[in-house]
Amino acid sequence: MNTAANTAAPALDELVGRRPLERRYGRCGRTIARWLEDPRVAFPKPAMLINGRRYWSLKAIEAWEREQAAKVSEVA
Repeated sequence: MNTAANTAAPALDELVGRRPLERRYGRCGRTIARWLEDPRVAFPKPAMLINGRRYWSLKAIEAWEREQAAKVSEVA
């Protein structure tokens, strides 16, 4: 009996590319690059670079969004 076939592989975090982020935020790729460069924004660093393309962890993006929402609610 092959036990490897019965063992579930660990779930990988979903990765999100630049274009889905552009659509998600309604901003161009250059704006996202600026967010990466600005420490005040604290935008998550890409989790992976494949063939020169950046991919972000969806969990990290969602955590950043929650942080931004908390900052806005603190001000209001």
